[in-house]
Amino acid sequence: MAGATAWLYFRDPWLGYQRGRDLFVREFSMAEGAFGGDERTPVPILEDRKTRMVHGAKTASCALCHNTPFRDGGAGPTIFKNGASGRNTPHLFGAGLIEMLGWQIRLMLLSRGDRNRNGFIDAAEIIPSKAGVTTGGSQPREIDFGSFGDADGDGVPDLNAACHVWYVDAAGRRVRGATNLKDKQVAGYNFEVLVFGWGHANAPGSRAPLSSTLRGFSAVAFHVHAGLQACDGTLNEEAGRTGLTGISLAGAQQFFTAKTLDRRESLTGDGLSGDDPDRDGVLE
Repeated sequence: MAGATAWLYFRDPWLGYQRGRDLFVREFSMAEGAFGGDERTPVPILEDRKTRMVHGAKTASCALCHNTPFRDGGAGPTIFKNGASGRNTPHLFGAGLIEMLGWQIRLMLLSRGDRNRNGFIDAAEIIPSKAGVTTGGSQPREIDFGSFGDADGDGVPDLNAACHVWYVDAAGRRVRGATNLKDKQVAGYNFEVLVFGWGHANAPGSRAPLSSTLRGFSAVAFHVHAGLQACDGTLNEEAGRTGLTGISLAGAQQFFTAKTLDRRESLTGDGLSGDDPDRDGVLE
């Protein structure tokens, strides 16, 4: 549609960038759903499996913390996170390239472990073969990502923790609730590479602490920090339970681990989502 995001990407990319920047520095109001919410609304759990990430209703704008240099998605103050020392607000520069590196690493690992090229690691391929990625350049080197097998027999693939695993049946469909390879319905596994949030650990089969894509990351950030729940078909629509959802307008594959709280399970008369998952009276 004329004036929409995809239209701007192809006809006026600078204006498209500016619209994104305006969203980043915008201060949302209570009338738009900021600061509202229910403290019972779930947010991601940190690696101790008990502590929740900073809950919503704390800020009205991304730029409140990402403010050096101001209005440019830069770094910022120390926030309450990861223990007594806190954590400095990270800058966003180059984050899109980092996301693409995650997708590239995933493809390179699959090219080595998925020998029959069916898109996942099936039973015959769960063997103690080395999972590695060879870098380019004049002096290539091997980066070790563990093993595609399960040498210790705990039912969890011996991949580096940067690979978030989900378990699939013989057709490559995600098995809901499966936490390891020993589940009777499980015939293999698939994975995404977590390129954001180093230091986070994720329990096998659980939701990844931080999304591996900027689109998913943004949806979580709006919810966790501002109390705003997105309704995003690109993140929510998972054809065939493969673990892969839509592809963003920028061409980036998304994953089921970033599904939003607002699923549009109920619609208002004008087609908006009527879910209101945090029960603050503000829709979509």
